[in-house]
Amino acid sequence: MQNFPIVSTLKHTLAHQAAHFFIRSQEVEGNLKDSNIPFRMFVFGQNDFTKNLLKRTYGTGFTVRREWRAFIPNLKKQIKTYCKSADLCVAVLPRESEIDYSGLYDCKCPELVQQIIHTSGGWEDVRNGFVQKKQQITNNFAERYGLEYRISHEQSDLDFFYKRMFVPHVERRYGKLAIIDSFADMQRFFEQGMLLFVTKNGVDVAGALSLIQDGKLIFRRTGVLDGDETHVEAGAQTALYYFQLRYANGNGLHAVDTMMSNPYLNDGVFRHKKEWGAEVSPSNDYMTWAYFFHGTMNEKLATFYDKNPLTIQTEAGMKGLVGIPLEASVSEKMIQDIKRRYHCRGLNGFVLFTPAGMQNVA
Repeated sequence: MQNFPIVSTLKHTLAHQAAHFFIRSQEVEGNLKDSNIPFRMFVFGQNDFTKNLLKRTYGTGFTVRREWRAFIPNLKKQIKTYCKSADLCVAVLPRESEIDYSGLYDCKCPELVQQIIHTSGGWEDVRNGFVQKKQQITNNFAERYGLEYRISHEQSDLDFFYKRMFVPHVERRYGKLAIIDSFADMQRFFEQGMLLFVTKNGVDVAGALSLIQDGKLIFRRTGVLDGDETHVEAGAQTALYYFQLRYANGNGLHAVDTMMSNPYLNDGVFRHKKEWGAEVSPSNDYMTWAYFFHGTMNEKLATFYDKNPLTIQTEAGMKGLVGIPLEASVSEKMIQDIKRRYHCRGLNGFVLFTPAGMQNVA
């Protein structure tokens, strides 16, 4: 029994060392989601990003042809070989690996993006960054819906927020897939921050646990009373965003950090934050890039990027990569439509992927 800690430590050390030399890999086939278009992909690295990528690409209808641990020093050679027969190869690797893959990968994106809403200036300056619909909703918002907010540092309020708001909200939203922070984790956040409650007729109906660091309000966790969104006619998330922004603006904070989102331009969470005027930037949480290596420039890849438009990192900063299937030439009308649908603060233009090639537009 006395040797078990030594064995455990040795296994952990060996696993850590092996991670520098081997990467979990998959060969996957199936039809692109909501289509009858077959799509073959090699994925190097198994984590939340690649799992989400597979789900977005195929839904549940894909087959894993094989799984193995690829030897990282030989990975570049393997990718060159696999790209000859696959539609796409994707590898999640440390950012310092870029020098080894420069000239081989076609684009790269972060695993997650950061979205920050600037709150300097007057309240109308902040509102001017919202999309038109949000500007309309937030006009006389509190008065129209009979809502107010309050700030709390009371331990009893944390207990109430956790048990009556946070846990029910997560369970109702995610069901059996819910991952619930422990109360101890929530306590640590609380000791560094505060609770903001949205109230109606004197009753707390929604809440947010936030931190204040470096002049920013950091949105950590949210909840709704008994997990019931109908408590707030305008929507609990809308009310929480509105009052957090009002608090930050009124207390001299320069931004609200809405935390991380998936790097897809049509992701629901990404879009919701964009509507509030959030500026996108790469997250440095993992210090990795997801490198995309194209097989052949064809309609299948254009359809893939049409369904999965990405925020990519380029020498000119972040851009949106959007697919246009079936169209060899891109009209001005199509460009304007893409800008209308996907433009957000922080993007320095778009890269359009068509079967004929990739085209940069400002």
